[in-house]
Parts: sequence; C-alpha cells; structure tokens
Amino acid sequence: MFNEKQIRDEAAAEVAHHQLQEAQNETRPSTSGKRKSMHPDEKVQINRDRNREHAKNTRLRKKMYVTKLKELFDKMTAQRTADEAERRALGLRIHEMQTIRKNVVRLLLSYRSTNMRDREKWAVILDESFEFTLPITPYRSFPKHNIVNSSHVVTGIDAVIADTASLALMAQSICYGTPQWQAAIKCGQACRLAYTVSRDDMVVAGEWVMCRFSLRTEGSEQVGALYGCVQHGMLQAHFNSENKLVAAEMMFDVMGFMQQLQVSFFSFYYYFISGLREGGIDDIACFVTTYLTLSFWRGGDDQLL
Repeated sequence: MFNEKQIRDEAAAEVAHHQLQEAQNETRPSTSGKRKSMHPDEKVQINRDRNREHAKNTRLRKKMYVTKLKELFDKMTAQRTADEAERRALGLRIHEMQTIRKNVVRLLLSYRSTNMRDREKWAVILDESFEFTLPITPYRSFPKHNIVNSSHVVTGIDAVIADTASLALMAQSICYGTPQWQAAIKCGQACRLAYTVSRDDMVVAGEWVMCRFSLRTEGSEQVGALYGCVQHGMLQAHFNSENKLVAAEMMFDVMGFMQQLQVSFFSFYYYFISGLREGGIDDIACFVTTYLTLSFWRGGDDQLL
C-alpha cells in the first residue's frame, strides 16, 4: 500500500547515508584552534555554501523520492500482472473443468439413449461406485432390489449398462406386434430414444452440474405410432476430483409420459404391467391400470415383467 511519509523518510535516510559516506571519504584540514574573528565576506560565503548544500540535499531527497515512487510503481505493476495471470490461469482451469463435466453429462445421456454396451467407455465417465437415482417407471423392467425409498436406484457401472439395455428394450417394444413394427424390425428401424440438452440449460456449481433435458422417441411413425412422445425433466450430477460421475439423479413426470405412450401407441394390441414375480400383484397395484402397446420381456427371477 502507498505510504507517502514512509517513502519520503526512506528517501531522506538514503540521502543522509550517502552524504555521511562522502563526508568520511573527504580529507579535511585540521584546525588547531578557534578563530576569534571572521571577515564579513567569509561569513557571507559560509552562508552561501550552507544554502547551496541545503538546496543540493533538497534536490537529492526529491530525486530519491521519485526513484522510490518508480520502484514502488514497478513493484505494484509486476504484482498486478502476476495476479492477473494467476486469475486468468485459474479461470481457464475452471472453464476447462466445467466444459469437461458438461461433456460428461452429455455423454451420460448419449450412452443411455444409444444403449452403449462398451464398459470401457462407461468407465471413462463413471466412478465404479456410481449411484444413479431415477423415478420408478412401471413401463419398463428392472430388478426389484433396485427399489430404495420409493426410487429406482442403480449402483455400479454394470448395473447402469443393464438399466440402459432395459430402456432400449422398452423403446424397441413400442407398437410390438403391429405390421408396421414387424416391417420396421426386419429393416432394423425399431423405435429409438434421443436425449437433447441445451448448452444454456446447464449450470455448473463446484462439483455439481444441473441441467434440463428432453427425451424424445424417434422413428415412432415407422412402427405404427400416431406420434412421438416427449419427456422433459431435470438432471443433477455430482463429480469427483477426476471429473468422473459419482452420483446422478433424474427427475421427470412418469405418469405424464405413460399417458403419452397410452394415447400415442394404442393399437389393436394392448399390454399391461404384471406384478413382481415374487411379491405378487398387490405390491404394484397402482401400476396395473395402464394400457400400452409395449411388450415387457421376461427377465430374471427378481425382475419386473
């Protein structure tokens, strides 16, 4: 911080120290006694010399003061430059980290919609202990032990891959059995899903990323659907220091999407969701009211069908 008095005192001290050294180096004639009288001209000369010395010292102090100010200015400029460079570097690191984490969220949704089966690719973005929390979706199958506190909780990379396959099977089963579906399946053009996320809808705060997403069905008309369905929701994701996902939670309107499926995909065929094989129909009685043109394939002994 600038302190004028301190700088002036330092400048005066340096000038005094310099003068003291000069005085010590000068050889002065020794006087053996005091002069009792002095000529008036000599007095005038002594006064002139004294004034000249005083003026000289004043100029030296001012010059040293200016030098001190320049040194302080250079020091403060260098410090400001270093601080700005550090802030820019920190900003670039934060921006890079945020970009990486946004891309990881996009990859999560992309892998989920394309039924990614490559575990190595999942391992790049997910921690081995990754926990994925979803609403309970009665229109597709999943192991009953994944139901935790009225939510569908998927833990681990392998479980995420299995849940992604269940989502893809649900999409492929839309309008199952209709002539259009059979023709589309022969051509490898079954209904599929696609997530979209706007860059402006993604917010990064520390280790958390939140965004809005839209899930849409594609190729619905080819399998005989009246129109496609859209699911809007929110996703919040938690990252570790390695920019890998350690937890994520999806929130969306389950019943709203089911109603879209019911209206859009109703045909000559209708299907309903059965209960847990071991738990009985009472455990999910609220689910057995929905008519869908979906086929729920029989899985393991502990799966919803």
